[in-house]
Amino acid sequence: IDAHLDPINTEKLSDLLRERSSNSQMLIVTLKDSVVSRASVIYGVYMRNGISQTIKYKPGIKMVVKND
Repeated sequence: IDAHLDPINTEKLSDLLRERSSNSQMLIVTLKDSVVSRASVIYGVYMRNGISQTIKYKPGIKMVVKND
């Protein structure tokens, strides 16, 4: 939803989504740092050996990544 927004409007959208999500749950797909930095939980998806893998991150919690 934020792909074509400039940085100022991306931040405004991020603030609005954060405010509105206090009473609901939202799933946002983005690559913009200003949106990700305001998220309460971040999920990442990446490929390993041709299979999609996911990772969950909650800001403020130390993350340990294991390389197999």
